[in-house]
Amino acid sequence: MARRRRGDKQDPWQLRLLSAIPGRERWEIEALRKNYHLAQNLENGLLSESGILRVLCNPVTGRVLVFYAPATLSRSVEALLRNCLNNISEGAVFRYLPGGPSASHSAALARVIRSSIPARQELILPPLLSVVGHGLTMLRASSLTTIFNTARGEGPRFLRTLGLVKTGSQLAFMIGLYLLLSLANVIIQPYRKRSWSQLAQATQHNLRTDVIARVETQDMAFFDSYGTGRIVSLVTQDTANIGEFVERAGDELIEKVLTIVVAGIVMLLISPNFLLISSLSLPFILLVSRFYKPKIAESYAALGTVSGNFNQMLENNLGGIAEVKSFTAEEREVLRLHECDAQIGVLAREATALSSFQSQLTAGMFAMSFSLAAGQSGRMVASEEDRK
Repeated sequence: MARRRRGDKQDPWQLRLLSAIPGRERWEIEALRKNYHLAQNLENGLLSESGILRVLCNPVTGRVLVFYAPATLSRSVEALLRNCLNNISEGAVFRYLPGGPSASHSAALARVIRSSIPARQELILPPLLSVVGHGLTMLRASSLTTIFNTARGEGPRFLRTLGLVKTGSQLAFMIGLYLLLSLANVIIQPYRKRSWSQLAQATQHNLRTDVIARVETQDMAFFDSYGTGRIVSLVTQDTANIGEFVERAGDELIEKVLTIVVAGIVMLLISPNFLLISSLSLPFILLVSRFYKPKIAESYAALGTVSGNFNQMLENNLGGIAEVKSFTAEEREVLRLHECDAQIGVLAREATALSSFQSQLTAGMFAMSFSLAAGQSGRMVASEEDRK
């Protein structure tokens, strides 16, 4: 492929091939310098071509890095560049078309976590302490309610079985039990949180070590494609997010399951109708989750992409600060970073709003079902009093 000199009159765009290996070519385009609109438009135009995998246009240096699949590329990269530039000069505006994910995000997350969690014997203690800790919290709350019922002369039957007949002795026993549960809860809770934190740190360490080892074995095309800013974000921020997910998700899941199981058993013992009424909201909750889950995942994926772009822009800006200053592009670069950071804020608010709305909608449906169950229990109590 012939290289054109920078002053060739037959080449209005002044393209110059800087480097080329199968699947990757780097070009210099003189018309691209300080033309940010052309850079974005050219990126979008090339990405719409079959066989083009990734395009990076730098309006500061005037260079374009193109990654492509040689087997599916219909024309040469130079021909595609010139065709896009000619179309742009005629007024064409190319829009960015995001590609869909090739695999399920949840499945990918599950694979990542499975590959980085510690040995099986280290996974026993955190769930066990969660069950004990949340169980103690529920028993303590129940014993507090029992203290008031006992003071009203409506103590539980097991107190009489233990030989505690007088209200004073029953009250003293329940207060002592409450204090004992509170003491046990104070001892258990720090160990519960510490065990989940250790599991999360071990998972994060294993994952970060594996990611670093895999990054180190990649070729230069990988680093040119993703940039050091995004790689650093992957090694630090993304692994930290997964560690935080491991620390919070397991404990919260056990708490919710334990609460639902205990509440279901209590309702079943009181009346099967209570359990049936309380379960009426489950199909609607599943539908809401199925509807909002892809939207929330898409929102957070977009947030992650823009955050990675911001890190890469900042890395490129600071790494090439000499070129930025030589072209007196400081104000423009600051504006680009400002706009990208503002976009991160907008996407973060949108993702948080969607997630919060789904959470509140689910909680509202649960509250409605329990309200119906409470209404049914009130009717039963009223009917019993009428019979008396």
